[in-house]
Amino acid sequence: MMITSDIRYVVSASSKIIIFDLSTGEVFRTINPGVEGIVSCLSISPNDKYCVCSTTFNQVIICNIHTGDFQLIEKPVDEGEVIGE
Repeated sequence: MMITSDIRYVVSASSKIIIFDLSTGEVFRTINPGVEGIVSCLSISPNDKYCVCSTTFNQVIICNIHTGDFQLIEKPVDEGEVIGE
């Protein structure tokens, strides 16, 4: 769970991404990307426009917080591949 830097939204993720509007306390948006597994990491872009999540099944989800549009990237890294060396 993360709060946008403008303290407007709380973004929570499991198998769905749920965005709460802090001014009303209500759900602003629910995004169901149809992922396998559960979201294990969540980050929000510095401009509060996007959230990026990764799942336990090696998937990455990039979502536009304001529109609900998302892109699902399957297996962005092959198993056994080393990054950062």
